[in-house]
Amino acid sequence: MDETLDKKGLGAAEVIRLLHLTPPMFAVSLAAALCLGACGKQEEKPAAAPAGQAAAPSAELTPDQQQVIYWVGRAADRGNLVALHRYMAEPFGWNGAQVPTEEALQQLRAHDEYTDRLKALLDRGCLSTGSQLLCPPDSATDPKYAGDRATFAQQGGAWKLTAMTLGHK
Repeated sequence: MDETLDKKGLGAAEVIRLLHLTPPMFAVSLAAALCLGACGKQEEKPAAAPAGQAAAPSAELTPDQQQVIYWVGRAADRGNLVALHRYMAEPFGWNGAQVPTEEALQQLRAHDEYTDRLKALLDRGCLSTGSQLLCPPDSATDPKYAGDRATFAQQGGAWKLTAMTLGHK
């Protein structure tokens, strides 16, 4: 067998024997491996909206959008307001009013449950309009939505958390 390894690699019979697989289990394993390779292919993305037209809201997020949502959610989950501050816009929309970001952070410091609520609403997902991320998607699609919401937009070339509104509990 060492000679087989040196010259040709393992054959199907050696793999089956080494892994203690029955031939039907080997076939299932092989089919799964082939499917993973083929199933992982990305579909082509639709072209961007023509200039002057707003893009339709989409659940598909760019990697930059996914990343900012992840880091804001992680900071909120850990109660890490220093990290959260890095991803907040200046000024910040707090419950419908534009305030200095530090003022919004003071509210978050005073009420631990606010960061929990931010994390929970981000866990529900966000909807992209192209220029904004609206979280959760219900906040953009349901006119009767009265829960917590957050908004992200680009500021200085990076996605930032621009607003948080606490809904009715």
